[in-house]
Amino acid sequence: MDARNIHEFARRAVGTRRIKKDFTAIVNDPCHHLCEFCDRQILADPYIQQITEWFPALVIFHDEARSRCQIVRDVSGSDEVNLLGACAGGLTSALMLGHMAATGEEDGITSATFCISMIDSRHPNALTVMTTDRMQRTLARDARDRKVYDRKELARTFAWMRPNDLVFNYLANNWLMGNDPPAFDILAWNNDGTNLPARFDRDMLDIYAHNRAAEPGGVEVLGTPVDLGQVDVDSFVIAGLTDHITPWMPCYMTSQLLGGRSEVVITSTGHIQTMVNPPGKPRARYFAGPEPGPDPEAWMEAATTVEGSWWPRYADWLLERSGESREAPSRPGNRRFKPIEPAPGQYVRET
Repeated sequence: MDARNIHEFARRAVGTRRIKKDFTAIVNDPCHHLCEFCDRQILADPYIQQITEWFPALVIFHDEARSRCQIVRDVSGSDEVNLLGACAGGLTSALMLGHMAATGEEDGITSATFCISMIDSRHPNALTVMTTDRMQRTLARDARDRKVYDRKELARTFAWMRPNDLVFNYLANNWLMGNDPPAFDILAWNNDGTNLPARFDRDMLDIYAHNRAAEPGGVEVLGTPVDLGQVDVDSFVIAGLTDHITPWMPCYMTSQLLGGRSEVVITSTGHIQTMVNPPGKPRARYFAGPEPGPDPEAWMEAATTVEGSWWPRYADWLLERSGESREAPSRPGNRRFKPIEPAPGQYVRET
């Protein structure tokens, strides 16, 4: 998202019932939207804030990310926000919080939610395995040339990480059998890609390859060494048991990094299915229960299996960390940050 879309993001975060495409499947049923579900269940007042955002670069854009949080506060009139980051957005959100903790700005964040987000990469994962010396040299060259990877190229890369399901399945169904792919929410999300700057990719994979974010001072943000242990906010960690991109054990370890209290939920599904998990979905279940400790396998052995979606559990958790309800404004935005166009905004439709 570039600077011209900041106002649109803030307006939609506080004045509409939809969220940015990066973290939701584009489907007709609004109950498939996590933020919409929370909004309808308990957070109907837009002054109780939840921000969902994928920050477009890793370190150099953190100042921009902080400004977006401030815009939401200005528009909503709320002093604090609940922050949510998914996938790579969880890493960038954590680093931003680490910088804010070091500079004394953390008071504006009530809680942090990390969805399918790997920050501590000590446990086996595909991204670390992929980050070979040769790949890092290629990324460094592309970053130097200011290359931006096309979303279709990225989609192919992720598809070949799970070829039986995401390549050969559609080869047989679409090409060999001549059938149309089935229309369902997971495919809508999977097809909703975004371009990626090589500089972001280089920095992110370097952090994963050397597990820098988990080490105090291992990453520097805006001139400040980051120690995630100094981030004193409660966190909610969601991961998928069969996730092939951000495996559940590295995601689980996020609970051991931050200074506040943490709750962990592990679903029985994969990367995208973990997020697209509305109530009433057949066979949905998750694992939850004990206070998270340093051993993810010991936690899993002691965890309780819960039938159904994790969304209601998360909505209750978020409500406990939200302020008093106030009457919703009659119109989105404010005098300083005016609406640009009807939601969801033109940038969602750009390819």
